[in-house]
Amino acid sequence: MNILKNGVGEMRIKGVFIKNYRQFQNVEINFNYSSQNDLHIFISENGSGKTNLFNAINWCLYNKEPFQTGSRDNSNKEEKMPILNLKTLTASILNYSSKKPINTVSVELTLELDDGRTAYIIREKDFLVKNPDEVKEYLVEITDCLGNSVHSNSIDKIFEFMASEKNMRNIDIKQPKLEQINNNLVVKKPTQGNDYKIIENDGEEDGASNFIEKFVPRDIRQFFFFDGEQLDDYFQIETGKNLKEAVHQVAKIDLLENIEYRLEKLNKDFRKKSRDLSPNIEKKEKELSKKEDKVNNYEDDLEDINEQINLLENQLKVKREELDSLIVSEDKFPSELKEEKEELEKKLGEVEENKDKKIKQKQKYLVRMCKMIGAWPAIKHTNDMIIEKRENREIPPAIDIEFLEQMLNENRCLVCSTEIGSEEEETKERKAVEEIKSHISHSQSEAHLLTDLGVVIRTIQNDNLDNFENSLIELNQEIKGCETDIGEIEEKIIEIENILDNVDVERIQSLRREIGNAEDARDNQIERRGSLEELLKNAKSQRDEAKRKYQKALKKDKEAKEIKEQMRFLEKGMHIVKNVMGEIISETRENIQKTTQEKFMELNRKNRIFESVEASEDYELRVGTYFNYGATGDLSGAETELLALAFILAVHDVSGFYSPIMIDSPIHRVSDDNRVNFINSLIDISQSKEIILTFTPDDITPNIKDILFEAANKKYKFELDENEVKAEVKNYA
Repeated sequence: MNILKNGVGEMRIKGVFIKNYRQFQNVEINFNYSSQNDLHIFISENGSGKTNLFNAINWCLYNKEPFQTGSRDNSNKEEKMPILNLKTLTASILNYSSKKPINTVSVELTLELDDGRTAYIIREKDFLVKNPDEVKEYLVEITDCLGNSVHSNSIDKIFEFMASEKNMRNIDIKQPKLEQINNNLVVKKPTQGNDYKIIENDGEEDGASNFIEKFVPRDIRQFFFFDGEQLDDYFQIETGKNLKEAVHQVAKIDLLENIEYRLEKLNKDFRKKSRDLSPNIEKKEKELSKKEDKVNNYEDDLEDINEQINLLENQLKVKREELDSLIVSEDKFPSELKEEKEELEKKLGEVEENKDKKIKQKQKYLVRMCKMIGAWPAIKHTNDMIIEKRENREIPPAIDIEFLEQMLNENRCLVCSTEIGSEEEETKERKAVEEIKSHISHSQSEAHLLTDLGVVIRTIQNDNLDNFENSLIELNQEIKGCETDIGEIEEKIIEIENILDNVDVERIQSLRREIGNAEDARDNQIERRGSLEELLKNAKSQRDEAKRKYQKALKKDKEAKEIKEQMRFLEKGMHIVKNVMGEIISETRENIQKTTQEKFMELNRKNRIFESVEASEDYELRVGTYFNYGATGDLSGAETELLALAFILAVHDVSGFYSPIMIDSPIHRVSDDNRVNFINSLIDISQSKEIILTFTPDDITPNIKDILFEAANKKYKFELDENEVKAEVKNYA
């Protein structure tokens, strides 16, 4: 099945041949296919050359390596390495005798065009080694250490020797100095029959670069080549302004902008001609130009301010995110934690002081009760004796002496009112009362003493001895409660100390100052923007007034009628161009929005919560669910990648550039079932478009392995030699 002959695309990559480019010394990769899926995968460890495969293709097309700096396959050391393969470079220096060695780096792409014919794109660069003598002397010193004679077979042993820091400790390292002496881009374009037209560089209008621009334009290559680890951040990396400019180029709106510019230039030329016809017109034209320049200056200033505000907002976002990552313990800053620790330490001192008081109180209580407990047998014996005497009626009854004296004074019984006689009569009844009074006055004090003693003994028993156990338990519980509080407070203090030990307090304080400064700078720019907008509004009003006066002067000048007509025609043309541009921009945005929504829903067919996709004028996408609208930041990593993929496919449809999609590590940041959905989506797309993907072995999880391997036409891997300076491509078993 030939996808291109079905008219679905314009170009696909059939193969790539890489010579002396970084770790690829002599590598050829075939992308032919026979199944319904034009899908090709590479599975290798990081650092083996996956990313540099995409760099090589970009380098061939655009003389750029977009994934070089900061890519996963390139350490800081490799970023400083020459583009020329190290083994080739080393061999050329070892074999050098008199003529300075020249080495060629080349990448050749074999393309299948929409009519089924084949084209070739070749980029070559030649590098001259400027210091071969000193580098060879350095290499000879290494071979002497190895005990070998200098020849090309020494290369592997040289790299093995150089890998040891110990071996290189006493050797003065000499880096080769390379000079690029040419850079050739050649296109072999098919013509009639089996002939080819050779196009070199850009010497003619239909140059090599123009040929490439027909398939994958340089300025929109971000829609064809991707770093998969950044695909879920695609809408943050590719800002709305960048996406808008790229889409406008895709839709050829830049051509209309060029037409508008040329019409405005013609209009200014006509103004200059009209100025020569009338001094009055010349004055009005100068005034209008002055007002227009003022408006343009204000607009430029506003654009600069808006860029500054956006830059400050991005800086604030980064700093706030970093600050949020440093804030600990439920959004408390270290200063707050320190205050909390000081309060806890103060509370700990109070609780410990209270505990000491309770312990002393317990000790005093025990000392007092020990005395009572020691005397209790004697006290109990006394109490028992009092009870026994009371029961045996040995204790006189409690008779009131004053009551008896009142009877003697009144000469009668106060109980029965019987007369007892006066003191002189000395009756029998009176003598009986006096005898009782005399007897009771002697024993009554003993009775009262024993009664009071019994009361004291009962009080000791009830208030002290009976409550001894409860009082002791209560004191112990209070002491234990203090100990529990002390443990909890000490645990909180230790927790806060552990948190503070791991917090970069200086960085937090620095970030807070930086955020404050950035917010002040942003607010100043916003305030300045408001002032400039008012100035711009006034300047536009003055410009419009100057334009009205200028047009009025032209109208009055009979000799300027022809120019006026021509200028009116130009203004009408500019108006038409602006309207057409607006319609195309709107139609393009609507088409991309509609196509993105259709493809996103198709790619997310297992997820039924999504309802629609909306694109703003700056192509900021919002995904609607059946509940509400959310920004792209509300989506999961996998959903964002699918949205980016849907948007990219929509741009492909609008642009008409049906070229391959190449993604480095597409599922590195996608997990679980989302991986299956994402891979199935890529497989579906590969039925109508060539797709080249790279993975690490860890990326190939069991839930996608069978699906991916069954669909893939080609499965390759890169293998590095033992010195990690040369990579070979092999079929992945």
